[in-house]
Amino acid sequence: VLQLQGSMDLAGGVPKINGHISLTAANILDWLQAKRDEKSAPAHQDIMTANTTPVAPPVLPVKLDGEWVEDGAAVSLTGIRLDGLKSTGAGKVVLTWDQWRPVFDAELAFSLLNYDQWQQFSAAAFLPRKDTDQVVTYQSDQTPQNPLPANMRVTLNVTADQVDYGSHVWKAARLSAKLSEASVTVNQFHISLPGEATLTLFGIISEGTTGGLRFDGSMETQGKSLSHML
Repeated sequence: VLQLQGSMDLAGGVPKINGHISLTAANILDWLQAKRDEKSAPAHQDIMTANTTPVAPPVLPVKLDGEWVEDGAAVSLTGIRLDGLKSTGAGKVVLTWDQWRPVFDAELAFSLLNYDQWQQFSAAAFLPRKDTDQVVTYQSDQTPQNPLPANMRVTLNVTADQVDYGSHVWKAARLSAKLSEASVTVNQFHISLPGEATLTLFGIISEGTTGGLRFDGSMETQGKSLSHML
């Protein structure tokens, strides 16, 4: 259920909207699929390989609310409170435009962030897919292509007190990154790992010469026993 309550000012050349927005979804992937055009690809797909059965799509419940301000094509969502994707956080997201390209700026602070659920959501919501009416797709041995979009810019600043990644629990995560021209510049990534260890890296993620993604940068680890990181 998506609700927006507020006021609209039509006095100027473009409408201005101020209000409170809330979203409650038992499965955010189903909600995204319902919002897409009927001819667009589904928000999630069953995945099948030869001699295997389809893999059921994940269920990702979400509750979100915040203050919505829309001035023409520019939109800001502030005072965000998120409880979903097995994560709890707060922050703001701003959307502006550079000619026809969307520009996103996000600042988010989590007390708990579940990497696995965010990865599943991001793959379904943002990574490019071929339009198809089929619910089932097939994996192939073709060379992977760059999944990073070239037609938008995203600046992301995220902190998390705790990150759950599979069976691992990490602490004090910080990420500052920017997506532009189909590459990601990681200005800072720092996280505390088990065994009193830390991991820090920075660099550029871009398309490799043989397709897929490559990382060019530096990584540093410190700790009493790095074997506890594994």
